[in-house]
Amino acid sequence: MSVNGLIEKLKSAGENGQEIDFTEIRRKIDEEWEKTTTIDDRVKLLKVFNLVMDLVERNLERNESPPNLLQDFRNTREADYRLFLVRESMVGENVCAETLAAVTQREVSAGRMTPDHTLYTTAQEQVAKPHYSRAELVAIAAEKAAGKKPATFLPALSRSAACCWSRSLGTTLGAL
Repeated sequence: MSVNGLIEKLKSAGENGQEIDFTEIRRKIDEEWEKTTTIDDRVKLLKVFNLVMDLVERNLERNESPPNLLQDFRNTREADYRLFLVRESMVGENVCAETLAAVTQREVSAGRMTPDHTLYTTAQEQVAKPHYSRAELVAIAAEKAAGKKPATFLPALSRSAACCWSRSLGTTLGAL
């Protein structure tokens, strides 16, 4: 199913008064995220994700669900959102600082993320430090895929700086 197919399916369900299984929709959004290659489709998926999750959250509130269930839902929703953005920023097995900064800036500009969001602030901090460029990460991933030991592209990037970036991102992702 394509991004547009998922949107049409949701519209049809809404028009026909059908209940939607939000866990199934969440799974389909995740599947589409892996397949899509365009920013426009990713933004559409984020909009669908937010619309569906807003509906679920309102229903949980309306039905006076236990506070811990509502908070667990909100935590899971936030973790999914962060994971989508980090996955969009991956090059091979590495997070591209430049891409993560651009993706989080897009989200802040669109109003889906606040400027004080930890993922945004972390991305801005990391892109200001020495880091591999996207092109260098692409080259590293290609060499790794070819079975070669990747060359070091940034001699100025010390092992401790790289570890610092990894720990910083790990701490941010661990907070999910």
